Amino acid sequence: YEACLIGPLESCGMGEAIRFYYDEFKYEPSSNAEKQAAMEIHLGIELTRIDPDLIVVTHLLPWRDRAIRPEFWGEVKNSRRIPVCMVWVESSPDVIREAERFRPHVDFSVVTCHPTLHLKYTQDPEHYLFAVEPRDPRVFYPGEESRKYPISFIGTTLRRNDRILLIANLKANGVPVFRAGGKEGGG
Repeated sequence: YEACLIGPLESCGMGEAIRFYYDEFKYEPSSNAEKQAAMEIHLGIELTRIDPDLIVVTHLLPWRDRAIRPEFWGEVKNSRRIPVCMVWVESSPDVIREAERFRPHVDFSVVTCHPTLHLKYTQDPEHYLFAVEPRDPRVFYPGEESRKYPISFIGTTLRRNDRILLIANLKANGVPVFRAGGKEGGG
């Protein structure tokens, strides 16, 4: 998100972001329920101090039981009258199932992976907006030198047939693609 959501807004002068990394929040004792309650109290204090115009929430599935509850965002939205938006970088069934848990508690959700895939898994398509993730020009601008690989894909293709097909199509048409990351590695 630093290079694909927050950075572009800041580098173009379109917004300012204040970050809260729930996976780095320290609290003892550290049962998930106690940590979650402490995070929500801390975040509530920060929201009062900062008084933002918009809250953009990102969520990682592995942190589901340690993250802020979906209902918390509904309480913030209703009591503070601050719009809350969720951003989902994948449109796979498991991700959209998780997005559906948040749907009643946020104003809208943005998916950045695929323009229509999420529609197969949601009960309320009007709640979702597809948007291409902006890229931070300070990171992704190639400068004066040419790139060895014009396209890089960093992420998983595991159980993501659309990604496999798109990468294979590029390679079959002679476009060099650098692939790395994800559960299956890459390179």
